[in-house]
Amino acid sequence: MNVLNESCINEKDDSRIGLSKTQLLSLCTTRFVERHTSVQCFRNLLKYVMQAPNFMTEWQSPETRKKAASLINSISQSSFIISLVALEELCSVLLPTTRTLQTSGLDVVEAMNSIVNVLESLRDMRSAEKFHKLSECISVVAELLEVTLIKPRTAMRSIYRAAAGGADVSVEDYYRINVYYPTIDNIVKDVELRFGPVHKKAATLACLVPGFMKIGTTDDEEWEHVQDAVNVYCDLLPDRLTVVKSEYRLWHHKWHAVDVADRPKTVLSALDHCYTAYPNVSLLLQLLATIPVTMAEAE
Repeated sequence: MNVLNESCINEKDDSRIGLSKTQLLSLCTTRFVERHTSVQCFRNLLKYVMQAPNFMTEWQSPETRKKAASLINSISQSSFIISLVALEELCSVLLPTTRTLQTSGLDVVEAMNSIVNVLESLRDMRSAEKFHKLSECISVVAELLEVTLIKPRTAMRSIYRAAAGGADVSVEDYYRINVYYPTIDNIVKDVELRFGPVHKKAATLACLVPGFMKIGTTDDEEWEHVQDAVNVYCDLLPDRLTVVKSEYRLWHHKWHAVDVADRPKTVLSALDHCYTAYPNVSLLLQLLATIPVTMAEAE
């Protein structure tokens, strides 16, 4: 299939402009960055992906002609085209965070800040206005494949699931409700599941990093944000909770006297300023720096 697809590209030299790859890439099951590359590559080569099975429908093998016709029918579905364009858009939003999570030396604070940003971006995309702008790109892809976007037959009333609208619902609204919104919801749910309450509670230790201390707040208000996370690791601390709280107050007062621009903004840089006077804060910062953000398996 890749060889035939590449031959279709070679026949049109002017179409090679802007194509960095001439072969499809498999969807990697372990590297999330390469998943985005696979989707983007398929989207760029979609025109030639459609031409390849068209050639195969003229082959002598009945089995090959049958599979080629089935592939053409699947690619020509309105739901497939809309899902592909929406997936490419969503992958582009997830890509920066994915790259961040795969960097070495990443701590949970930076990771959670990145996750919060990407969740806000995904929720912002869940609107009729955003999908309407995306529909312009969908129309271009449908025109390229010579496909007319249609919606399937819809029931006026459904007793098994929430109806997506009756026969008067437009094609754009139908796929926005039944394809676009559920895709975003599932991605948001999966991200929240991967970075759940444990990560969020651990990220509250970020208040120990001077660069994340809020200006104008008292040490007691700051301690309320940190206390739940400290309670989780209290058995590892050398002193009792009352001593830890007093030590945190001293640490808080120490950095409130320093200009914001001069405060350490990372966990490792904050550790460099922890002397013997702050053993509990030092241990908590070490825990914050070593808490795993993600897990990996051997390929």
